[in-house]
Amino acid sequence: MARCLTVFVFIFLAGTAAAAVFDLEEGDRCRLRSNDEGYCAIISKCDYAYALLVLGYKPETCGFKGKVPIVCCTKFKSEFDETPSQSAFF
Repeated sequence: MARCLTVFVFIFLAGTAAAAVFDLEEGDRCRLRSNDEGYCAIISKCDYAYALLVLGYKPETCGFKGKVPIVCCTKFKSEFDETPSQSAFF
């Protein structure tokens, strides 16, 4: 009986946690696994999520728009994103 109750509580808590994660909509703030702040975006508009998938990782899910995943995204930084300093041209 105690084991059954433990399993029920675990399933209930897991469902509650999943519901809390999937309540976010496009444009909402979210947290990445790295604890950095991100924003929820449709997966096709998120270069960060694409990079994770290429590396074999699953991006954090904010929710769905129909059947399309909305994921926690951040600006994907590369060496070309940085603004060159003034001294680089002189």
